[in-house]
Amino acid sequence: MEEKMSEKVIIADYSVDSDAMSLLTNLGLDILFPEEMTRRLILWEGWNNFNPNQTLLLFPGNGAEIVKRYLSVEWLARWPWQASVGISRFWRDGEAPQSIGGSLTRSYLGFKHVIVIDDVVSSGGTARQLRRLNEPWVPGAKWHVATWVAQYAAATKGFESVFATEWVGSKDRKIPINSLSTLVENRKIALSYINKNFPFEPAFNQMLERLRGDSNMSLCVTT
Repeated sequence: MEEKMSEKVIIADYSVDSDAMSLLTNLGLDILFPEEMTRRLILWEGWNNFNPNQTLLLFPGNGAEIVKRYLSVEWLARWPWQASVGISRFWRDGEAPQSIGGSLTRSYLGFKHVIVIDDVVSSGGTARQLRRLNEPWVPGAKWHVATWVAQYAAATKGFESVFATEWVGSKDRKIPINSLSTLVENRKIALSYINKNFPFEPAFNQMLERLRGDSNMSLCVTT
């Protein structure tokens, strides 16, 4: 794979006006659009390798649920076996995000594959924890990842395949990735993100505050 060297990436999963989009571009952010990433996700040739009746689609946490909202009802209907598991992520300044939770509540016997669908694979920690916790619930299955965005530096050892519509960073350097909806809805995460990436750009925080107060702006999902 050819490495894509980019400094900062934001997923535009929140409805914004042209002024906000211009600000994101002027700040040097690479803007990724969920509609295009979802289109490329469902066109992955790897789906042809899986029997829907022997494959479990696993959606971990809020980010995965956003991806699921962008997937069409018709496409999801092709995969009768799906499960969502709760993931709690927390941040400490200067440290990578940590994940807690993610256990299935029943066994899936006779399944050959588990595909973790998520919005971002950064460190690979969430995916690895999911596999470690849930391998006993899906005995003998091979594990895969299908995601909107992944870091080249993500550690995904133990997975049979990893597909991302966008690969970012390099093998020895991760770059900041965040979704606009997270920054709008979670002030704590937004403050940490701003302090690390735009400490001298008050316009970025002003944009977030404006989006928080604008009832016409919302999570942007089209199916």
